[in-house]
Amino acid sequence: MLKNIISTKSRLCFSADFKKKRDLIKWIHMIGEHICVLKTHIDILEDFDTTLIKELNILKKKYNFLILEDRKFSDIGKTFRNQLDGIYRISEFADIITVHGISADGMLSQLNKTDPKVLLVAQMSCSGNIIDTTYTNNCYKIACKHREKVIGFICQEKFVEDSDFLYITPGVNIKKGNIKDQVYRTPDEVYRKGIDAIIVGSGIYMDSNPLETVLKYK
Repeated sequence: MLKNIISTKSRLCFSADFKKKRDLIKWIHMIGEHICVLKTHIDILEDFDTTLIKELNILKKKYNFLILEDRKFSDIGKTFRNQLDGIYRISEFADIITVHGISADGMLSQLNKTDPKVLLVAQMSCSGNIIDTTYTNNCYKIACKHREKVIGFICQEKFVEDSDFLYITPGVNIKKGNIKDQVYRTPDEVYRKGIDAIIVGSGIYMDSNPLETVLKYK
């Protein structure tokens, strides 16, 4: 992922929270050249079929971004393996996946060298979540045990000085505020916390001038 940040000159991960394939593909063509990572929620697509996997693999090469499937896996290792290779065939298009720390050790042991790399969810941006400092620190310990598989963390700040890992923050919006249970912070705020890349979704696709806005985030 660091190589993509450098080659694209962008620290923007676009959260493609769409329910239709046509919208997902449309937005990739619109802003694909300006992002380092495309974050998908493949299981919210109402018209998913396996032809999309081939198309995503073509587009990520065309626009030089990685795909992060934000599945937030959290189960026993065997079930995790079945989910990774299941109906959505995540292992065939995702370069990176998100995994909750609570059961990560067992899940990470199921991964091989050709599987997607992992971002551990060490902190969350939603209000009312029950993650505490102990949990976050335990995520770091698990990551250290699996350095060849874990590339970093989904987090709200760079919570440990370890340059082997990347620190990625969701819930970023130039227009600071709260929507439902999501607490938004501005790019300046999170970069002051030592963050390497930001995840932005509605701050781009809900904007009246998305192409101009995506350049601001980039």
